[in-house]
Amino acid sequence: MALAANDRSSRNRGHESQRAWLEHGSRLPWLHWLVIGTSVIFTLLAWRYTVALVDERARARFERLTSQAVDLVHDRFDDYSDALRSGAGFLAASERVTLGEWYAYTAALELDQRFPALRAFGVAYLVAPASRDRFVRALRRDYPGSDVYPEHDGRVQLPVSLIWPSHYEEKAIGLDLAREPSRRDALRRALATGAPQMTERVSLGVSGKEGLIIMTPFSRDAGTGGEYEPARGVMLATVYASELLTGLNGDQDRRLAIRMSDQDGTVYEDANYEPAASDTRFTMEHKFSMFGRDLVFETRSTSAFHDESMFSLPSIVLAVALLIDVLIFVVIFTLIQANQRSRHYTVTLRRERRQLAGANRELSVVNAELENFGHMLSHDLRTPLNGIQLLIDCAGQDLAEANVDPAVREEIMTLLSRMERQVDRGKALIAGMLDYAGLGAGDPESSRVDVREMLVDIGEGLQLEPDRLQLPDELPVLQTCNTRLNQVFANLVGNAVKYHPTPDTARIRIEACEQRGMMRFAVDDDGAGIEPQYREKVFELFQTLQDQDDVESSGVGLSIVRKSVEQVGGTIVLEQADSGGARFVFTWPNELPGAA
Repeated sequence: MALAANDRSSRNRGHESQRAWLEHGSRLPWLHWLVIGTSVIFTLLAWRYTVALVDERARARFERLTSQAVDLVHDRFDDYSDALRSGAGFLAASERVTLGEWYAYTAALELDQRFPALRAFGVAYLVAPASRDRFVRALRRDYPGSDVYPEHDGRVQLPVSLIWPSHYEEKAIGLDLAREPSRRDALRRALATGAPQMTERVSLGVSGKEGLIIMTPFSRDAGTGGEYEPARGVMLATVYASELLTGLNGDQDRRLAIRMSDQDGTVYEDANYEPAASDTRFTMEHKFSMFGRDLVFETRSTSAFHDESMFSLPSIVLAVALLIDVLIFVVIFTLIQANQRSRHYTVTLRRERRQLAGANRELSVVNAELENFGHMLSHDLRTPLNGIQLLIDCAGQDLAEANVDPAVREEIMTLLSRMERQVDRGKALIAGMLDYAGLGAGDPESSRVDVREMLVDIGEGLQLEPDRLQLPDELPVLQTCNTRLNQVFANLVGNAVKYHPTPDTARIRIEACEQRGMMRFAVDDDGAGIEPQYREKVFELFQTLQDQDDVESSGVGLSIVRKSVEQVGGTIVLEQADSGGARFVFTWPNELPGAA
C-alpha cells in the first residue's frame, strides 16, 4: 500500500508539474530570447558589412545598367536601320508601288508593335524642279488635290509620297523634306554614303513637335509606263525626341537619368535629369556615332537608384529578422493554445465521427431502398410496354396472314411500325430516367447517333410535317449517348408544340454548328416566348409557367434537359428567337469522354 501510495503521489506530482509547465510556460523563454538576440547581432553585423560593400556593388550595378541602356539604344537604332533598309529594298525592287501595296507592306511590318517610339514611316521621292508638274500629276492619281509644298529656292525637292500611319496623309503627302538646311544636309549625306543618315533635332511639319528624321536612300530603274515615276528617293522614319528612349528604362521609379546630345545640342533628356543634383553619386558618359551624328550618351544615378542600392538590403535583413522573431513567438503561443484545446477537439471529433458513421449507415439503407424502388418501378413500367410490343407482333403476324386490300395493309403496317418506335422510345426513356436519377449501372452507353434521323423520328412522333420542323442541310453524326440527346431534343421540340398558342400551326427550326470542339444546337419556335424574369425558373424542378389545367405538364422536362446537357459537359441558355418565340441554345460534345 505504501508503494501504491508513493506511485499515486509520483503521478500526481508529474501531472501537477505538467500543468504548471503549461500554465507557466512563459517562465522559460530563455531559448526564445537567445534566438532573437542572436538574430539581432547578426543583423547588425550584416548591415555594417553591407554598408562597407554597397558603394562598390552599387557602382558596378550602375555601370551595368548604363551599358544595358547603351546597348538598347544601339539595338533600337539598328531596328530603325533594318526597317528603313527593308523599305528601300522594297522600293528599289518595284517599278511602281501602288497605295494598296504600300498599305499591305506597312501592315506586314507591324510598325506600331515593333517600334513603340516610331511616329511616321514613309517614302519621299527626289524630284527636280523641271519634273515637278509631271510628279504632281502622278501624285494626284492616288491623292486628288495634293501638291508639293512649301515653296523654297532649293535645287531639288523631296516631297513625301507615301506615309504611315494613314491618318497623316492629309497633312504629310506632298510635304517637301528639302525645305530647310538640316533636312537637306541629311539627304546629301544619305545620297553620298548610301546609308541611313539622321537630322539634328528639328520641328516636325505634320505634328509640330520636335523630333528626328532618319533617311535611307534608294534608287531603281525608271518606269516604262506613261506616267512619271521618280527613280530615286529616300525611306524616312520620324521619331519624337521626347519618346526616343520610351520603354528602355521604365516609365516609373527610374534608376537612371539619361540625356543624349549631338554636336548641335540636346537630342533627348529625361524629365528627372538634373546635372547639378546634389544627391547624384554616379555619372557616366559614352560617345558613339550613329547615322552620321556624333552622339554623347550621359547617365546619372537617381534617388530611386540610391534608395534601392543603399538602403534596401539592410532594411530587408532587419525586416526578415524581426519577422522571424514574430513568427517564432506566434508559433510558440499557437502551440500552447493548441495543446490546451487538443483534448476538447479530440473528444468532439470522436463524438462527431460516431454520429457521422450512424448517418452513413442510415443513408446506405435509404439508398438501397431507393434503388430497389427504382428497379421495381422500371419493371412495372416496362411490363405494359412489353405487352404492347407483344400485341404489335401478334397484329403483324395476323395481318400477314389476313386477306386485306394492299393499301389498307400498308397503312396498318405503317401504324404498327410507328407504335413499335414509340414503345422503343418509352423503354429508352425509362432507362434514361434511371440513369438521370443515378439508378442506372455504370456510365451512359455511347453509340453512333445520327442527329437527323433522331429529329425526324421525334417529328413523326409529334406528327410534325417537314415544313413545321425545319432542319438544316447539314447535321452531325455523333459518338454519344443516344438516350440523353434524345431526351433533350424530344423535350425541347415537344415543349415548343405543347406550349404554343396554336399547337397545330407551331413551327420549329433547328440550327447546328461546330464551336470549339463542341456542337452548338439551337431550337427556335414561333410561339409566345418566355419573359426574361422566368428564363431561369423554367429549368427548376416541378416548375411550370402555365396552369396545369391548361397544359398537361409534370414540370420536370426542362430540368431533365439541363441536367442531361451539364452531365456531358455542355451548357444551355434560353433566349428570345427572332420570331418572338423561345430559343434554346445548348452545346453538346462531338464525342463523349472515353468513347471509342
